Amino acid sequence: MLPMADQGRWFKLWASAPSDEDVQRLPPAHRWAWAVFGVYTKVHGKRGSVTVSSANHALAGEMSVPNEELLSVIQTFPHMTFEESEKSSRCLTVTWNNWHKYQEDTTMARRQQVSRSKRRGEEKRREPPLPASSQLSEAFVETLKNNPAYKGIEIDRELHRMDAWLATPANRKRKKTQRFVVNWLNRIDVALPPGTSQAKRLWDEAQREKDEARP
Repeated sequence: MLPMADQGRWFKLWASAPSDEDVQRLPPAHRWAWAVFGVYTKVHGKRGSVTVSSANHALAGEMSVPNEELLSVIQTFPHMTFEESEKSSRCLTVTWNNWHKYQEDTTMARRQQVSRSKRRGEEKRREPPLPASSQLSEAFVETLKNNPAYKGIEIDRELHRMDAWLATPANRKRKKTQRFVVNWLNRIDVALPPGTSQAKRLWDEAQREKDEARP
């Protein structure tokens, strides 16, 4: 079973081809035939290898060579290897040297790589910002835990609750600054021990402040 042809749309005629010494040795008409045969290989061959029959009058017409001279002209082309068919002397398998180097579309891989990098960048920008826990110093958190105003509040649990709140789409632009944390904690109502009134707690706090202010 013959391999499926490349069916390529482009044959790359490199800028160095006209100055190639081996190509220059061809008669001017055969230089055109050489380029046409490259196009034929790209369409009907597989990775730079193609089998040609001496009865391929269409190819001979495109190359502007006599039908009976088709295979002999092809065998004068440089940078190719030739192998006659074991079954018929009227068929010739031609393989272009360095076909992959000059004809494979290596830019496709680069375009795909750039496209993937671009998509990863867009996805990263769409990701919600990481919680700002790292912006709080350990000393600041420890100060909160030792502050009598926040007695009865589990500081670590509240910090995690802040992270969850900030991770929601509506709050992604907010940051967990020290001011944000203090405002959050100040809005928490701490349950009083049984039998303790709000007025008594305020009185006790006022008395403690007075005692601390005395020399």
